Amino acid sequence: MSVGGWLLQVAYKLNRHRWGELPLAVAWIGFLLLLAAVAWWGWLGLPRGAAVPLAVLAVGVALLSLVGRLTGYVRFRGAPLPPPAAPPAPLVPTDKIAHRASGWFEVEGKRRYLVDVPAWFRTFETREHAVMAYVAPSRFFPGRWPEHEVGMWYIFFLPQQIQRVEAGQVLFGAHPRLGLRVEVRNKDRTETVLLSFDTEDDRQRIYADLMRDANLETRKG
Repeated sequence: MSVGGWLLQVAYKLNRHRWGELPLAVAWIGFLLLLAAVAWWGWLGLPRGAAVPLAVLAVGVALLSLVGRLTGYVRFRGAPLPPPAAPPAPLVPTDKIAHRASGWFEVEGKRRYLVDVPAWFRTFETREHAVMAYVAPSRFFPGRWPEHEVGMWYIFFLPQQIQRVEAGQVLFGAHPRLGLRVEVRNKDRTETVLLSFDTEDDRQRIYADLMRDANLETRKG
C-alpha cells in the first residue's frame, strides 16, 4: 500500500472537485476554520477544546492541497522492465489499449491537466500516437467535478516528438500500478505523459510500439 499515493489522490480530488464555484479544498478549509472560530467563542455548544484540532485539520488540508499542486498529484518511480515471456503482439491501427493516463490533455482549443483518467492508447497508420481519455461525472465530499470538463480529452504526439520512454511504477492511490513515463516535446517545452496498466502484457505492447519510432535514449531500469 502506498500512503503517499493515497494522499496525492485525495489532494487531487479536493482541488479538482468544486463546491459551487470554489475548489473543494478551499471550501473545506473555510468550513473548518469557521468551526474552529465557533468553538473558540463557545457558540452553538461546541467545546472550546475543539478549536485547536479543527484549526490544525484546516492547516493539514491546506498543506495537502499545496503539496499536491506542487508535485502534480502523481509520482513516478523508475523500475526495471521485465523481459517479456514472448515477443509482444504488435499494435495495429484498429487496436485501442485500455489504461489510465496523466498529463496535459486538449480538446477544442482547451487544455487541462488530468490525472489517472481512464484512457485508450492508439497508434494510427501514420505512426501518430493518441491517448484518448474520458472524464466522467463524479462527486467527492460533497463537491462535483466541473460539468464543462466532462467528456473526451486527447493527447496526440508524433514519433519525432518522443524524447524518452521509461518503465516503472505510477503512484496515485493506495496501490502502485505498472507504468510508463513518456517525455514528449511539445513546441518549446517537454511534457510528461504517464501511462499505467492493469497487465504487464499491455505495458509491454505499448512500450514496444513506442520504441519502434526512434533511436531513443531510453532507460529500462
